[in-house]
Amino acid sequence: MARDLSLVTVVHHFSGADGAVPYGELTLGTGPGAGKLFGTTANGGTGGLGTLFSFDLGTGTLTTLVIFGNGGPVTPLLQIGEYLYGSVSAIGPGSSVFRVKVDGTGYQTLKSFPPRRAPLAGKAPTALPGALTLGTDGYLYGAATFGGDASCYPGYGCGTIFRLRPDGSGFSVLKVFTAPAFPPGSRSGSSWSRPTGGSTARRTGACSGCVRRERITR
Repeated sequence: MARDLSLVTVVHHFSGADGAVPYGELTLGTGPGAGKLFGTTANGGTGGLGTLFSFDLGTGTLTTLVIFGNGGPVTPLLQIGEYLYGSVSAIGPGSSVFRVKVDGTGYQTLKSFPPRRAPLAGKAPTALPGALTLGTDGYLYGAATFGGDASCYPGYGCGTIFRLRPDGSGFSVLKVFTAPAFPPGSRSGSSWSRPTGGSTARRTGACSGCVRRERITR
């Protein structure tokens, strides 16, 4: 089927200074953010590590709200009240979960994760936290691609599912993905690990998401 590109309108060209490589879905603002789209770029900004922006649907104006300097945003944003929530991926210094008001003020790091190859004591998540989901219990739920059980990928881990409150308190790890049990005499096995894409909280209180089935050799 042919696509009618005449229906496509470019509303903004990123220059690099205001961001580059738009990443993830756009979030339609509500309440104090009504009439705007919110999104992130994986690159650009002063340090080249990405930006968080708003786009006014009425005026067509893009405003850079946050310029990241310690890792770039990797997931869609979640709006709760006057705050936008998201996560930052930084392989070296470690990733984090953050929030910022819809006007760009009040940026806070809610939870910092250790670097990807840091010791995995306590089964903590490390790099690449996924998109956040607000559960019916008021907690934010997310998944980290690395961290947890180091037996999967020495120094990296198999990944975890975690939760925390919107103010950053109450952090806990709910699920630690593990390496497979190798059949007798076998040097390889498969395991569900390295969750990606965040998690989804259901009305029943269950949490669902996506993991990869990977073959691991010892």
